[in-house]
Amino acid sequence: MHGLAMIVALVGGGSFKATAAQEDRTEVKRALVEQLRAPEATRRRDALLALSTFSDPTLLPLFQTAAQDSEASVPAAAIMALGQLAPIKEPAGLGEVIPLLVRAVRDPHPLVRRAAAWALGRVPDPRAKSALREAARDSDAAVRAAAVEALGEHRDAAALL
Repeated sequence: MHGLAMIVALVGGGSFKATAAQEDRTEVKRALVEQLRAPEATRRRDALLALSTFSDPTLLPLFQTAAQDSEASVPAAAIMALGQLAPIKEPAGLGEVIPLLVRAVRDPHPLVRRAAAWALGRVPDPRAKSALREAARDSDAAVRAAAVEALGEHRDAAALL
């Protein structure tokens, strides 16, 4: 921890340990965001998966951008991150995310479609149910299974019909 941060923590009545932990999280997040520009898809994918653990709504634009990557594992990871991000459960975040997920459930790559089906299962929105019904008839068995499981998350028996 930098000296100034330690002084601020101590003077402000804060915990040195808590301040150090927060500073470390910020540095880790910054390093992971840097990895999103890596030429290797595996590094970008791994960074997205790690960033998804922060549950930070400010990362939403990064996840949305990464969902457009040409290497299937990267958009799949970005979509999984979107599914874990709390704002998509809130009406304010739905407007931007739902159309992206609906498009992703029609992606040419089954890995992306499967991730989108999972994420749509976490979204309380009629557009999600409609896209999931479509995905439940996908040519890929893993996508179909993810869609059926996601429809079950909506706890709507009619959605499974």
